[in-house]
Amino acid sequence: DLTNLIARLEAAPKGSRELDAQIAAATFDDPEHPNAKIRLPHWDEGCPAGTYWRHSHDVSLCKSPHYTTSIDMADKLRPNGYALEIGHCPEMGVFVRCYKGAIRVDSSGAPSGNHKTSEPIARCIAALRAREEG
Repeated sequence: DLTNLIARLEAAPKGSRELDAQIAAATFDDPEHPNAKIRLPHWDEGCPAGTYWRHSHDVSLCKSPHYTTSIDMADKLRPNGYALEIGHCPEMGVFVRCYKGAIRVDSSGAPSGNHKTSEPIARCIAALRAREEG
């Protein structure tokens, strides 16, 4: 559920591998396996909590990208055709607006993602909201 994941990102003090794994599981898209079910490994499967995600049709474990600590990886979450506007202000920290199409000259309105300290997390939030609405 993207809404709950967005809420966890908004509340996170900083990026984490656990959040990275949750994002990877929530956004997995494989055209070759359109009905693949995704789940996070259980604690007893021999891997550190949150570091890996995997799909149920395959027993291999995959490391999740560093979405919450890397601007480049966070940008990979943005749907095709969406543009970003990024800013900083003392009240909100980093804010990101994610628009379908080109950025508007009069880009007013609430940001689609913001975080007090982390630009990658703000970008993740904006991209996940765009996916949720899209």
